Amino acid sequence: MDPNEPILTAARAFAVYIFMLIVIRALGKRTVGNCSAFDLLAALMLGEVVDEIAHVAADHVRVRA
Repeated sequence: MDPNEPILTAARAFAVYIFMLIVIRALGKRTVGNCSAFDLLAALMLGEVVDEIAHVAADHVRVRA
């Protein structure tokens, strides 16, 4: 395991947190409050898919470098 991996993971998590905070503030509390359980579940699943794509792309770049 790369020694920088935990630092990169923490930085990525912090960036996602800040992005989501901005999105929630922009949409407003009522918009987020009107989401159903299905909407939240779909958002989590979409996030997981994007995360997997990002990790595969990062691994591919490391292999080619």
